[in-house]
Amino acid sequence: MASRLNGVKGLDEAMDSRPCLIVGYANSAFAVRWGRFFRRQGWSVHLTPTAAEARRLANELSPDAVVIDVEMPDETGWLTAAKLTQECPTLKVVLVGARAARREDLRDVGASRWLSRDEEPEVALAAISTRRLVAV
Repeated sequence: MASRLNGVKGLDEAMDSRPCLIVGYANSAFAVRWGRFFRRQGWSVHLTPTAAEARRLANELSPDAVVIDVEMPDETGWLTAAKLTQECPTLKVVLVGARAARREDLRDVGASRWLSRDEEPEVALAAISTRRLVAV
């Protein structure tokens, strides 16, 4: 449909080949900054303010990674990460928040990395690009 709307044959295929990132956020400034960065890097980025929507998108889109804030309004990012990695065992989940997390806590929920919300998105790109399977 997008290829017909844009008049470019094969646009759907080109869009599907882009890496996909879902960002579940509690802080809109963080989401805008990271979303802008990843889009400029050629990623398809889906921003969502709820954990439920992040999970729905992850199951629908099969993204390369999900970045989820630990302070989501509808459930904690910790719980969302655990649900996501149970539903999609090879999904790379990065948790973000204000305080550092212990490796054991990340492992318990299947998250592959912890980053500060204040971290530059380049750090997230490097973390996401270096590991495909969930590992700590």
